[in-house]
Amino acid sequence: LKEEPVAEEVAAVGATFLSDKNTDRASVRAPVTLRKLPEPKPFHLATTDDPVIKRLAAQGRANVFATDVALAVLMAAPRSVIPWDMVVQRVGDVLYLDVRDGCSLYDTTVNETAHDAPDDEVKEVNINNMSALSSEAS
Repeated sequence: LKEEPVAEEVAAVGATFLSDKNTDRASVRAPVTLRKLPEPKPFHLATTDDPVIKRLAAQGRANVFATDVALAVLMAAPRSVIPWDMVVQRVGDVLYLDVRDGCSLYDTTVNETAHDAPDDEVKEVNINNMSALSSEAS
C-alpha cells in the first residue's frame, strides 16, 4: 500500500474576534450584555475568485483549493437534511471546490440537523415549516 499524503497548511488568512469567557457562564442570575460586532455582514467569495487562492494556485503551492464555506458543507453533508450544491472545477491539475452561487446554503437554517427538524412537505398545514422559519430568520 502507498503511504497517504500528509496534509500541509499553505496559508492562514483572515481574522477572528476574541471570545469573552463570561458569555460561556451566562445565566439568569448572571446575565451578560451582548455587544454588536463592528463588522458588516460577511460576503461570499467563490473559490476561483479569491485573490489569495489565485496567488497560491499561480505559485503551484497546492493542487486542491476550497473556501471555508465549501469545507463546512462537506463536513456537514452526512447530517444535512436541506439541499446543498457543490461545484468541483478542474483546471489543469488543480481542483477547486465551491458551492454553487445562489444556492440555499447561504440562507439561515433552523434546526437543520435536529432529529425533529421541521417538515417542509406540509407547508399549508404547519406555519413553522423550514422554509418559513428560514425566511423569517434571514
